[in-house]
Amino acid sequence: MKKLSYILLFPLLIFAISLEIDSTDQRTDGSQLWDIWFTIGEIATTDTVRIFIDATTESGEKLSCVTLSGDYPVVFGPGSYHVVWDFGTDVPNREFYYDGISIGVAATKENIVPGQCADKIYVADWDNNRIVRMDDISGAGWTTFGILGSDTGQFDNPWGIDIGDDGKIYVADGRNHRIVRIDDMTGAGWVSYGDLGSDIGEFEAPRGLALAPDGKIYIADLHNDRIVRIDAMNGNGWITYGSYGTGIGEFDGPFAVEIGYDGKIYVVDCNNCRIVRIDDMSGTGWVSYGSRGDGVGEFNEPRDIAFGLGGEIYIADRGNYRIVRIDDMSGAGWVTYGDYGFDIGEFRGPRGIDVGSYGKIYVADWFNDRIVRFDDMTGAGWTTFGSSGSEWFSNPSGIAVGQ
Repeated sequence: MKKLSYILLFPLLIFAISLEIDSTDQRTDGSQLWDIWFTIGEIATTDTVRIFIDATTESGEKLSCVTLSGDYPVVFGPGSYHVVWDFGTDVPNREFYYDGISIGVAATKENIVPGQCADKIYVADWDNNRIVRMDDISGAGWTTFGILGSDTGQFDNPWGIDIGDDGKIYVADGRNHRIVRIDDMTGAGWVSYGDLGSDIGEFEAPRGLALAPDGKIYIADLHNDRIVRIDAMNGNGWITYGSYGTGIGEFDGPFAVEIGYDGKIYVVDCNNCRIVRIDDMSGTGWVSYGSRGDGVGEFNEPRDIAFGLGGEIYIADRGNYRIVRIDDMSGAGWVTYGDYGFDIGEFRGPRGIDVGSYGKIYVADWFNDRIVRFDDMTGAGWTTFGSSGSEWFSNPSGIAVGQ
């Protein structure tokens, strides 16, 4: 057993963490369960903290997959916790070294329970008017749901997709101008909300959507040039922010919205070729980054945004056929990967992006009709799945990696 104790001091924030890690279960199939106990002491503010642990095998493999429900890293408040890491059969009989704990301020997440580290891939298959789920990038476990239409079980150009902590699937059903939630890939529990328009309860071609840790739903309402937040699928708590334009508080074709580990709202302002961050739905703390072009600090109609395990920002820069990563909204650490084409390291209009539990980057490569996965911004581990057609993908748009 290893025990690590950390005392960290930040402005207005002081807390202590004590961790114990014990490999208690070596199963007969070679897989390993690791039990982790940790305690978070008093916090000087009302904030909670987020934790992730980098595990490295003796052979140098990096693992960062904690089997907890919710986005990664998971965030906690003061208290004692017991969770389980399930490393599966791919790394049996090896000693693990826990080489880091990263702490930061984030929004509260409740109901933390043990879960299964899966990294299933969910895809909004735009022109096939359906949702696809795969167990991994090999395409194993291929399952589809949906056909063209406007009734229950039907989509018309689905775009954004996200997975709730409970495993429910949320879809921005673009040309039906609504948001859909289903319990699973059978379509059970179908609920939809929205209609065409610009008033309360109405959207015009919603594109991206994101679930906050508190369960609220954020929608990028493309042609209404605004962000919408609702408390639940009945539309309670409807609130909007934004109008058409290029200034503060204005958007021109917001394509994606995401909630950062800092609890702030990030928007891909497509036609303004910039990323916007606001503190809340009042628009306070407005910060934007980017302008039109193909150089450093420039985008060409970006389409989606995701966050790395350490909070790095990844952007699908569609018109520049590349992925961009920056450390924060100052643009520090700017690095790009990709070019135009069909081969390794090439994209044709990357639309959707997400980061998996192991830090791998997943991209919906629109005109190449495929999903791409690579390990990091060097492109190492490049793997693709898919090709054109109704049996595969036809312009995959949104992608989410979840359980």
